[in-house]
Amino acid sequence: MDRLPSELIPAITKHLDYRYHYQVALIWCYLYLNYDAPFGPFCDRIAFSPNAVGSHVRVLDTSFEWTDVTMLALIKHLPHLDTLKIMNGQGITDDSFQWLGPSCPQLTTLHLRDSPITQTTMVSLGQHCKHLKYLTLGECPHLGSDLFSALVDCPLEEIDIQECHLGGADTDAWREQPATEQQQQEQERIDAAHKQGMVDLLKLRTLKKLRFSQTHSFPFHLSPEYDPTTVWPHLTSLNLDTAQSLDEPHAIAFLKTHPALTDVSLDGSHLSDAFLDAIITYARHTIDALGLHDQPRITAPAIRRLILACPQLGVVTMYDCGIVGRDFPETEPFSLYEGEEFDREPITSLWGDTMDTIRKKAQGNPSHQ
Repeated sequence: MDRLPSELIPAITKHLDYRYHYQVALIWCYLYLNYDAPFGPFCDRIAFSPNAVGSHVRVLDTSFEWTDVTMLALIKHLPHLDTLKIMNGQGITDDSFQWLGPSCPQLTTLHLRDSPITQTTMVSLGQHCKHLKYLTLGECPHLGSDLFSALVDCPLEEIDIQECHLGGADTDAWREQPATEQQQQEQERIDAAHKQGMVDLLKLRTLKKLRFSQTHSFPFHLSPEYDPTTVWPHLTSLNLDTAQSLDEPHAIAFLKTHPALTDVSLDGSHLSDAFLDAIITYARHTIDALGLHDQPRITAPAIRRLILACPQLGVVTMYDCGIVGRDFPETEPFSLYEGEEFDREPITSLWGDTMDTIRKKAQGNPSHQ
């Protein structure tokens, strides 16, 4: 087994009956548990294995419903765990998750969705998981942006935050009615922690990929003391799904000062054709994916010019940008619509064969370039 390519091991383990996992320790390097795996016997086998089989586990990928009991029962037997992926974390609280760091200090990758954990857990991770590089959090409503303060000493390279408020506690109701002095003080504390968290996020010099999706928060506008053009010098991917995205002058300056960017997606009605021309100037040889969402000032000729100028560009998404079928007639063979219906149909993406067709037609007709 130690001679097999590492990418084959997950494929093998997903098709093995769970009982055989206990008999082949080396396969335990990657452990996938779905809804059908009987968790009680599974934990018992780990706990009482004479070969300490849990020490072989490097990757744990699960989709069953966790609880604090199951979390505590398992992680203490996985001292060398490198990657933990939990897609169903409603039953996991700080009572168990704060022990992940002390139990699994070698952790480099954490994917967690749908969990009520709080800053208590993040502080523990920051204290004990000094190798954490890849962090994905989704639907964790009690986390604020102060989580970045807790992890500021971790060598984070990729951060993906989805559907997390990131503004601290939900205090909107306080603002709708007179707040007590105690509530006002608590809100001031939360706001200060929120701002400091964003400042600490900007300090992460190792960061290569950043995605904020439906977070209601944005890393730059709360930290005016940091110039967006000087942060994250090694960044290759920036995806900000927020109406408070970069304005055009800062977005262009960001492109100019981050030559390694390959993937950029910005929402928010701030960009025009000047941004696309800046990509041609500063990132034409590196950009391979571009997201233009809710950007009605972007025009079809500028998108076409971008596609022809950037040979690595493989996909352009453009939701709510006002681009329709007649702007790119090359897409009609790949559309479900014809004639006038096609002409009016919004185009939300260009990729694959469509991009190839646009480039080939331009080569045969230089006037289209």
